Amino acid sequence: MPSDPKMEQGVLIALKPKDKSEASRRRNGDTLPGPPQRREQGMGVADALGSSQYQTLLNGIPLPTVTWRYTDGEFVLVDFNAEAVNFFGSTANSRIGFTSTTLYPDHPEISLDLERAYHSGERIVREMRYTTRTQPARRLHMRFSYAACPPDLVLMFCEDMSQGMQFWEDRKKAEQQFRALFDAAPVGIYQTGTGGRFEHVNLRLARMYGFASPDEMELGVKDPSELFVDQKQRDALQRALAERGAVDDFECLVRHADGSTFWVSKSVKQIRDGQGNVLSSMGFEVDISERKMAENLREEVERITRHDLKSPLNAVVGLANLLQDDENLTDDQVESLRVIEHSGNTMLNMINLSLAMYRMERGAYTVKAQRIDLLPLLAEVLTELETTLSAHKVKADVRIRGVLAGPGAGFFVIGERLLCWALLYHLVQNAVEASPPGEHVHIHFNEDKSCCVSIHNMGMVPDKIRDTLFDKFITEGKKDGTGLGAYCARLVVQTLGGSISYTSTKAEGTTMRVRLPLPPSGCF
Repeated sequence: MPSDPKMEQGVLIALKPKDKSEASRRRNGDTLPGPPQRREQGMGVADALGSSQYQTLLNGIPLPTVTWRYTDGEFVLVDFNAEAVNFFGSTANSRIGFTSTTLYPDHPEISLDLERAYHSGERIVREMRYTTRTQPARRLHMRFSYAACPPDLVLMFCEDMSQGMQFWEDRKKAEQQFRALFDAAPVGIYQTGTGGRFEHVNLRLARMYGFASPDEMELGVKDPSELFVDQKQRDALQRALAERGAVDDFECLVRHADGSTFWVSKSVKQIRDGQGNVLSSMGFEVDISERKMAENLREEVERITRHDLKSPLNAVVGLANLLQDDENLTDDQVESLRVIEHSGNTMLNMINLSLAMYRMERGAYTVKAQRIDLLPLLAEVLTELETTLSAHKVKADVRIRGVLAGPGAGFFVIGERLLCWALLYHLVQNAVEASPPGEHVHIHFNEDKSCCVSIHNMGMVPDKIRDTLFDKFITEGKKDGTGLGAYCARLVVQTLGGSISYTSTKAEGTTMRVRLPLPPSGCF
């Protein structure tokens, strides 16, 4: 028997031989070394069972199992089952007869647990790291369970927990990596629980709201909805989440820890169970206060500029109108004054429309609704666009219920003169500029439970902007395009309580369709 035995992989059972005849026994295939001899202190399991029955019982255990015998104050490897052979390797036979302290000098806890189980009669369980002595060595996470088997045996059950432990370690590593990204993210991130309270916030979000640490914010903010300054904005966000489950780039005014306010852009996604109940919410926030200040400053400058432009323009228009009454002027001079007056009025309309759009964008515009005839306004628009029509070699025709409009015809809607003029101006101008040379722009008026206006040209809306055509500053293919025409038209239609849509194909061209409220007496 070698003086310094080494295990191949794991823990085996050792039995110190009682005499030379017992030491000479060796395991042969499935043949056990034989049941232990009868002891004076009583019969054990091996005494009560025959050799074959003992073997069957041991091999029936589904875990690698090792048997130790307490002899002369030490535990000696006695036997092991087939699962142990598979687990520890074929050289396990050579370890029979060695003590636990000899086999495992680096793991004294094995001998300690064997003794505890032997003397207490209780089941002892320990999880520990164990490095195999095979090459290359493997570091295993083992669970050892010890159970006494009177009068002098202890069974050790061995379970390799390495795969589960590796999963746990991988998960822990992933969580650490996520936490590092979570804390270092350049945006504020948070997670709320079922009650809506913050469960996790990152450092960026805590600092954004004026807290010293994430813990301080998590403990200090009992209800995140209290951070909203405007409860209407809070309710709007909650409604959007209830309808869609996720909201992107929601801008709102929130409250700092010191009581001041600032603007943020929120993107929130709810996590729900199978019944649709909200389990938690994940949110991202960006401080947009500087951007908002810049926007407000620009808008204020634009508002002041518009206001300052109106005063001199009113003087120009008024003076041009007054001079036309002078009897000493020639016909050409009078016509020139009319052009000046008309151009001045057009500029005033543009400035007034710009101020109206500013209010409409903020929902602060009040419509002074009245019955408006669109045909005289369309005539003004076509006069304004004469130069554009000529430059693009495009003609316009106007039809009412499919028939060319004649003198005295009218088409009435409920709206405001300035808004209706702007609607026709932008849609007709866009149609003329998009139309191929030599084609016609067709403007049709009809009545069908609402006042219907359609404007058709043979151009096609580029694929790139089809989904965003009515958004602000969206343009494609126009050298001097501002991207405000379709946006302004949509804003006006929505303000008047109507709707706007379009179709566009290469074969059929593009048709804009506007529906406006029907007057009590109808459109005609």
